[in-house]
Amino acid sequence: RYELIVNKVTNDIIWEWDFITNKTSRGIGMSLILGYNKADADSDYAWGLNNIHPSDRQRVKEKIDHCISYKISNWQEEYRYKAADGSYKAMLDKGYIIFNDHGEPYRMIGAMTDITERRELEKEILEQKISQQKLMTQIALKVQEKEKTELGAELHDNINQILAVSKMYL
Repeated sequence: RYELIVNKVTNDIIWEWDFITNKTSRGIGMSLILGYNKADADSDYAWGLNNIHPSDRQRVKEKIDHCISYKISNWQEEYRYKAADGSYKAMLDKGYIIFNDHGEPYRMIGAMTDITERRELEKEILEQKISQQKLMTQIALKVQEKEKTELGAELHDNINQILAVSKMYL
């Protein structure tokens, strides 16, 4: 059942980290989503941590350490993870830390979800909103400029007529 769920039901990378041996086991998703072979994927904690983007790595490590220190079982983080081809993918990673009777962590299980496409769509939508806002601002400025021009012309023409009539009366 576990293999079916991991390989057929989800598009996630299911993983397990044994704190005692410091070994990790990652599901078939590492091949399907990130392009790594099974030998690379099943290694130690440091290998996985080193594939997190350098700008995200310390934050991820600190949050895991925080959860362990304060005995918080649920952990979640978003970060960029390096694929086998060298590109980075946006990942949502969720984990559950299992503590023994003495409050020491001995195992962590979790799932990584590729959210790269979602992030790209969000970025695209944001760019479209910014573009629309710029267009609306340009249109508003053009309308204001047109109103100023018309108002100036009306004032100019109207004042000239009043002055001309006033001069005729004088």
